[in-house]
Amino acid sequence: MKNLFKKASSQLQNKLPFVLYRQPKSGILQSFFMPDSKAESTKFSSSGFCFFPFDNTQQNYFFDLEKAVYEETEIIKNELVEEFNKSNTSIEENEDEKRIYIQLLSESIYLLKQGEYQKIVLSRPIQLSLKNQNPFETFQKLLYVYQDAMVYIWFHPNEGIWLGATPETLVHYSQSNLKTMALAGTRLYEAHKQPNWSNKEKEEQAFVSTYIQQKLKKYTTHSNLSETYNKQAGNLVHLNTDISARIQQKDLQQVILDLHPTPAVCGLPTEKAKNYILENEQYKREFYAGFLGEINLPKEKNRSRSNRNQETLAIKHRRAETNLYVNLRCMKIKDRKAQLFVGGGVTASSNATDEWKETGDKSQTLLKVL
Repeated sequence: MKNLFKKASSQLQNKLPFVLYRQPKSGILQSFFMPDSKAESTKFSSSGFCFFPFDNTQQNYFFDLEKAVYEETEIIKNELVEEFNKSNTSIEENEDEKRIYIQLLSESIYLLKQGEYQKIVLSRPIQLSLKNQNPFETFQKLLYVYQDAMVYIWFHPNEGIWLGATPETLVHYSQSNLKTMALAGTRLYEAHKQPNWSNKEKEEQAFVSTYIQQKLKKYTTHSNLSETYNKQAGNLVHLNTDISARIQQKDLQQVILDLHPTPAVCGLPTEKAKNYILENEQYKREFYAGFLGEINLPKEKNRSRSNRNQETLAIKHRRAETNLYVNLRCMKIKDRKAQLFVGGGVTASSNATDEWKETGDKSQTLLKVL
C-alpha cells in the first residue's frame, strides 16, 4: 500500500495526473497513474476512469486504461492515518456569506411557491487556509472514517487536487444490469434513534425517485424499486431508494448522460433548475455535483486470498463494470487553500435558516479530517 502512496506523491511532485480510490465497503485501493498531463475527454467505449463536472458542457477528464499504469492493492487498516476530530469542528461563520446565501435561499423558495420549479438544489463553497496539510494524510483519514463511501484523491495539473467521500451511486452497470439510487433528505445521524422525516424531506426524495424511473423508461420496460430506507453516510443519514433495471450496453452512455445531473444535485425541471443554478450561485461548482468513477473496467471475478496478499495486483481481463458516483462531500485543494462544497435541496416548504444549517452539518464530513 505504501508503494502506491509513494507513486502518487511522485506524480504530484512531477505534476502528472493520477487517482487513488476505494469503492464502498471494499478493502482494495485502486489507482491510475498517467504518463503525461494531456487533458483527454471521456470515451465511453473505452476502459478507464472519468471525472465529470456538474455542467457537462465544461471539460471532463478521462484516464484511459490503455495509457495508464493501473495498480491495486489491499488496504492495510493499521497503516492508515486515523487521527481525526470525533466531535464536530466549528468554523467561524462569515456573516456576509451567510446573509447572501440565505437571501438566495429565500428568493428560491419564493419561486418554488409560485410553482415555477418543483425543487432547486443550492450550494455554497467554504474556504479554508491550509498550513502543512498533507493531502495523502487527509485521504487516508477519509479511508479510515468513511468505510461505506467512495473515497478518492484525484489530481490533474489543470485542476489541482480533489478529494471526497461520496455516499451516492450514479450508475453501477455490469452484464446488462444497471443499479442506481434515489438519495435525498439529510439529518444528523444519531445512534439507536430513527430520524423523524418531514413531509418536505419525503417529498424531495420522491422527486428524485420518480425522475430516475421516468428517465429509464426510454431504455427498459421495467425497473425495480426497493423500499425507501435510511442510509447512513458518516455523521449524516439520508432517505434512499435503490433502483435497478436491465439496460443494453449500447444505451449505457446515453443513460448516464440522461441521469446526470439528477434532481438530488440539481432540481426539477432539471434543465430549468440547472440554468437557475448556473446563473444565481455566485461561484462555479466545477466538479462538485458532477460524477466520477470507472468506465468499462475489466474485473477479475474470483480473486484468491493469496493474490490479495500481493502488494500490487495485475488486472486480468474478465467482465467489464462501470461504477460511477455523484461527486458529493468533496473538496478542492490548490495553492495551500481548501475549498469545501456543501449544498441541499430546496422545495416550497423549505425554511432558509434550516437549509443554511443543513449545509453546515454536511461540511462536518470533511472538516473532521482537516
